Amino acid sequence: MRNLKELLNITTKRDRIRATICSAIKSRRIIEFYYHGGYRTVEPFCLGVVLSGGADNESLVCYQIGGFSELREVVGWKLYRASEMEDIEISNEQFSGDRPGYDPDDMDMAVIRCYVTPVKAAPKAAAVPANVELREPEPENLTHNELMRRFRFTHPIPIPELYTRVLSGPPVKPLPERVESKFTPLTQLFDSHYLVGQTG
Repeated sequence: MRNLKELLNITTKRDRIRATICSAIKSRRIIEFYYHGGYRTVEPFCLGVVLSGGADNESLVCYQIGGFSELREVVGWKLYRASEMEDIEISNEQFSGDRPGYDPDDMDMAVIRCYVTPVKAAPKAAAVPANVELREPEPENLTHNELMRRFRFTHPIPIPELYTRVLSGPPVKPLPERVESKFTPLTQLFDSHYLVGQTG
């Protein structure tokens, strides 16, 4: 059982992280932080509780634009656990808040702490010159809800304890020992009869 001082420190750290992230979300500023082996640069979109039942499930939905990636997919929608984010820094660079796949009216979260309300810009009609070579379309990024479904699959509800039993021998019962018959085997009868016949 954790003592009161440890609980207060955890709460203070959680509140600090939440306040920093929500400040960046409200001002639409890019943040950088250390997470699982490297620094990530992201546009923070929404902070909330992905799975109900614990503050450790408080996570940031963001669009990563640079830095480290464990899966070598640097650019795209990501979901990071807030309690595991370290050295969070808010940059002066702002982002628009408009990203394909982001819909604040359809957030698949149990609780939402803060989120970006996108400002829809008027679509630009740009003609493609005839001499410009068209590129292959980039792979489609996951929407934030698809990302959360993946998160639920890879972060199931924790099991308090997992009991296992190590077997010292084979998993089946051994056969009982062979009990000798009280009757004389036929081979011995034939052998003794043969010997009697030879001597008689």
